[in-house]
Amino acid sequence: MDAITEITPQHPHWPAGLLDLNERMPQRLWVRGTTAVLALPGVALVGSRASTQIGNFNARRIAEACSDEGYAIISGLAYGIDAAAHAAAVSRRMPTVAYFAAGVDRVYPAGHDDLAQAIVDSGGALVSAYPPASAPTRERFLERNGLIVTHARVTAVVEAGFRSGTLNAARQAREAGRPVGAVPGPEEVAQYGGCNALIRDGHASPISTGDELLALIPKGLG
Repeated sequence: MDAITEITPQHPHWPAGLLDLNERMPQRLWVRGTTAVLALPGVALVGSRASTQIGNFNARRIAEACSDEGYAIISGLAYGIDAAAHAAAVSRRMPTVAYFAAGVDRVYPAGHDDLAQAIVDSGGALVSAYPPASAPTRERFLERNGLIVTHARVTAVVEAGFRSGTLNAARQAREAGRPVGAVPGPEEVAQYGGCNALIRDGHASPISTGDELLALIPKGLG
């Protein structure tokens, strides 16, 4: 097990975006890996756990493009879109940050133990607002979503169904004043129902590339 570092808002690598949470900001983060990656500008890629092949392809392509522009890829280590985004950064040995809904000593899902280690080995970080040995709960997953999208300067919803938990992440991003992009898809494909609804309701801008996602970041914040 890699060393776990406990940091506070006074730490030089504390994610600046989290300050926008105000009183809801955690007062400690536990980190496995490189704390310096937390100070890099980040983009969040989130989406369905039961992702499609094209969704995984889009996640990898967008993540690679953003990595090439110097952005850390922020996500939650879940199956599907999260994993595709993290793996894209790892494959290029570019920084990526995975937020946990459990302690950083408890990889969840357990099937991503190797991916978690690869994130650390490639200069990234595993991060949690919960002490080591903490178990994941539904409430913590929702809070974890808020940390992901608030840490990042922009969020991409790559795939999401009508009832996907990813829509909660998109809502929290908007509440934090972060722009949201969503990848549109065929109406008959369930994994795009939420994406299409976000775009249709004016809650997200349609995107299909990393450049289009980065263009959503307000000038001066890129």
